[in-house]
Amino acid sequence: MIFRPRESPLFAAVLAALLLFTGPACAGAEAQPQAKAQYGSQTHLPLPRLASLKATRCNLRSGPGLRYPITWVYRREHLPVVILREFGNWRLLRLPDGTRGWMHRVLISGRRTFVVTAQHAVLRRAPKDKAAAVARLRRGVLGRLRRCRPRDAWCAVSTQGYSGYVRRTQIWGSDADARKAALR
Repeated sequence: MIFRPRESPLFAAVLAALLLFTGPACAGAEAQPQAKAQYGSQTHLPLPRLASLKATRCNLRSGPGLRYPITWVYRREHLPVVILREFGNWRLLRLPDGTRGWMHRVLISGRRTFVVTAQHAVLRRAPKDKAAAVARLRRGVLGRLRRCRPRDAWCAVSTQGYSGYVRRTQIWGSDADARKAALR
Protein backbone atom coordinates (compact mmCIF):
# COMPACT_ATOMS: atom_id res chain seq x y z
CA MET A 1 0.00 0.00 0.00
CA ILE A 2 1.30 3.43 -0.99
CA PHE A 3 0.45 6.43 1.23
CA ARG A 4 -0.47 9.53 -0.74
CA PRO A 5 -0.77 12.52 1.69
CA ARG A 6 -2.68 14.78 -0.71
CA GLU A 7 -5.46 12.24 -1.07
CA SER A 8 -5.80 11.72 2.67
CA PRO A 9 -8.87 13.25 4.41
CA LEU A 10 -6.61 14.17 7.33
CA PHE A 11 -4.35 16.19 5.01
CA ALA A 12 -7.37 18.07 3.62
CA ALA A 13 -8.62 18.87 7.15
CA VAL A 14 -5.19 20.15 8.25
CA LEU A 15 -4.86 22.28 5.11
CA ALA A 16 -8.33 23.79 5.62
CA ALA A 17 -7.58 24.59 9.27
CA LEU A 18 -4.26 26.15 8.32
CA LEU A 19 -5.92 28.41 5.75
CA LEU A 20 -8.67 29.32 8.19
CA PHE A 21 -6.30 30.41 10.99
CA THR A 22 -3.63 32.15 8.92
CA GLY A 23 -6.01 34.45 7.11
CA PRO A 24 -6.29 35.54 3.50
CA ALA A 25 -2.59 36.38 3.07
CA CYS A 26 -1.68 32.69 2.95
CA ALA A 27 -4.69 31.80 0.82
CA GLY A 28 -3.35 33.84 -2.08
CA ALA A 29 -5.32 37.04 -1.43
CA GLU A 30 -3.66 40.42 -1.87
CA ALA A 31 -1.49 41.32 1.10
CA GLN A 32 -0.56 44.96 1.68
CA PRO A 33 3.06 45.44 2.73
CA GLN A 34 3.37 47.34 5.99
CA ALA A 35 5.65 50.38 5.92
CA LYS A 36 8.35 49.80 8.49
CA ALA A 37 9.16 52.81 10.63
CA GLN A 38 12.79 53.84 10.47
CA TYR A 39 14.77 54.74 13.55
CA GLY A 40 18.25 56.16 14.00
CA SER A 41 20.98 53.61 14.67
CA GLN A 42 22.49 55.75 17.44
CA THR A 43 19.61 57.69 19.01
CA HIS A 44 16.79 55.24 18.20
CA LEU A 45 14.61 58.27 17.40
CA PRO A 46 12.33 58.25 14.33
CA LEU A 47 13.74 59.22 10.94
CA PRO A 48 13.29 61.60 9.25
CA ARG A 49 12.91 64.11 12.08
CA LEU A 50 13.14 67.85 12.51
CA ALA A 51 15.89 69.61 14.41
CA SER A 52 17.81 72.89 14.23
CA LEU A 53 21.39 74.14 14.18
CA LYS A 54 22.78 74.73 17.65
CA ALA A 55 25.88 76.80 16.90
CA THR A 56 26.49 80.07 15.06
CA ARG A 57 29.09 78.37 12.82
CA CYS A 58 28.35 74.86 11.52
CA ASN A 59 30.34 72.97 8.90
CA LEU A 60 28.39 70.82 6.47
CA ARG A 61 30.58 68.06 5.01
CA SER A 62 30.32 65.80 1.99
CA GLY A 63 30.64 62.67 4.15
CA PRO A 64 30.39 61.45 7.75
CA GLY A 65 33.82 62.33 9.13
CA LEU A 66 36.44 65.03 9.57
CA ARG A 67 38.41 63.73 6.57
CA TYR A 68 35.59 64.72 4.21
CA PRO A 69 35.75 68.25 2.76
CA ILE A 70 33.55 71.04 4.04
CA THR A 71 30.95 71.88 1.38
CA TRP A 72 29.11 74.70 3.22
CA VAL A 73 29.53 76.76 6.38
CA TYR A 74 26.22 77.77 7.96
CA ARG A 75 26.18 80.82 10.23
CA ARG A 76 22.51 80.84 11.29
CA GLU A 77 21.84 79.49 14.73
CA HIS A 78 18.36 77.86 15.03
CA LEU A 79 18.07 77.22 11.28
CA PRO A 80 15.65 74.26 10.87
CA VAL A 81 17.01 71.03 9.38
CA VAL A 82 15.72 67.53 8.71
CA ILE A 83 17.81 64.60 9.95
CA LEU A 84 17.60 61.85 7.33
CA ARG A 85 20.17 59.30 8.58
CA GLU A 86 22.64 58.63 11.38
CA PHE A 87 26.15 57.23 11.17
CA GLY A 88 28.00 57.21 14.49
CA ASN A 89 28.20 60.82 15.68
CA TRP A 90 27.30 62.16 12.22
CA ARG A 91 23.88 63.10 10.86
CA LEU A 92 22.82 63.39 7.22
CA LEU A 93 20.84 66.63 6.97
CA ARG A 94 18.60 68.35 4.48
CA LEU A 95 18.39 72.12 4.84
CA PRO A 96 15.56 74.45 3.74
CA ASP A 97 17.28 75.29 0.45
CA GLY A 98 17.53 71.59 -0.45
CA THR A 99 21.22 71.19 0.35
CA ARG A 100 22.25 67.82 1.80
CA GLY A 101 25.32 67.02 3.80
CA TRP A 102 26.76 65.55 6.98
CA MET A 103 27.14 67.40 10.28
CA HIS A 104 28.46 66.34 13.69
CA ARG A 105 25.72 65.74 16.27
CA VAL A 106 27.03 68.34 18.76
CA LEU A 107 26.11 71.09 16.27
CA ILE A 108 22.46 69.99 16.14
CA SER A 109 19.67 70.70 18.63
CA GLY A 110 16.33 68.92 19.01
CA ARG A 111 14.59 72.31 19.23
CA ARG A 112 11.83 72.74 16.62
CA THR A 113 12.18 75.94 14.64
CA PHE A 114 10.90 77.40 11.37
CA VAL A 115 12.06 79.78 8.66
CA VAL A 116 9.72 81.98 6.62
CA THR A 117 9.90 80.97 2.94
CA ALA A 118 7.19 83.28 1.55
CA GLN A 119 8.07 86.83 0.53
CA HIS A 120 5.82 88.09 3.35
CA ALA A 121 3.92 86.13 5.99
CA VAL A 122 1.34 87.51 8.39
CA LEU A 123 1.46 86.34 11.99
CA ARG A 124 -2.16 86.26 13.18
CA ARG A 125 -3.76 86.19 16.63
CA ALA A 126 -5.91 83.14 15.73
CA PRO A 127 -5.65 80.44 13.04
CA LYS A 128 -8.00 82.25 10.63
CA ASP A 129 -7.41 84.46 7.60
CA LYS A 130 -9.57 87.23 9.07
CA ALA A 131 -7.93 87.21 12.53
CA ALA A 132 -6.08 90.32 13.66
CA ALA A 133 -2.48 90.63 12.45
CA VAL A 134 0.15 90.50 15.18
CA ALA A 135 3.20 91.04 12.96
CA ARG A 136 4.41 90.88 9.36
CA LEU A 137 7.32 88.51 8.78
CA ARG A 138 9.77 88.74 5.90
CA ARG A 139 11.47 85.89 4.10
CA GLY A 140 14.28 84.38 6.16
CA VAL A 141 12.88 85.21 9.61
CA LEU A 142 13.53 82.40 12.10
CA GLY A 143 11.34 81.46 15.04
CA ARG A 144 10.22 78.72 17.37
CA LEU A 145 7.61 76.22 16.21
CA ARG A 146 5.20 75.75 19.13
CA ARG A 147 2.65 73.40 17.56
CA CYS A 148 2.06 72.28 14.01
CA ARG A 149 -0.16 69.24 13.63
CA PRO A 150 0.24 67.26 10.40
CA ARG A 151 -3.17 68.13 8.92
CA ASP A 152 -3.56 71.70 10.18
CA ALA A 153 -3.26 74.58 7.74
CA TRP A 154 -1.91 76.86 10.49
CA CYS A 155 1.08 76.51 12.83
CA ALA A 156 1.43 78.08 16.28
CA VAL A 157 4.76 79.95 16.36
CA SER A 158 6.70 82.60 18.23
CA THR A 159 9.44 84.88 16.97
CA GLN A 160 11.16 88.02 18.21
CA GLY A 161 8.76 88.45 21.15
CA TYR A 162 5.59 87.86 19.11
CA SER A 163 3.35 84.79 19.26
CA GLY A 164 0.56 83.73 16.97
CA TYR A 165 -0.35 81.61 13.96
CA VAL A 166 1.12 81.50 10.49
CA ARG A 167 0.05 79.50 7.43
CA ARG A 168 1.99 76.26 7.02
CA THR A 169 2.57 77.01 3.32
CA GLN A 170 4.52 80.18 4.22
CA ILE A 171 7.14 78.48 6.43
CA TRP A 172 9.60 75.56 6.34
CA GLY A 173 10.07 73.33 9.36
CA SER A 174 6.83 71.37 9.83
CA ASP A 175 6.39 67.59 9.87
CA ALA A 176 5.13 67.72 6.28
CA ASP A 177 8.49 69.23 5.26
CA ALA A 178 10.32 66.35 6.98
CA ARG A 179 8.32 63.78 5.03
CA LYS A 180 8.93 65.61 1.75
CA ALA A 181 12.65 65.83 2.49
CA ALA A 182 12.85 62.09 2.97
CA LEU A 183 11.29 61.44 -0.43
CA ARG A 184 13.76 63.63 -2.32
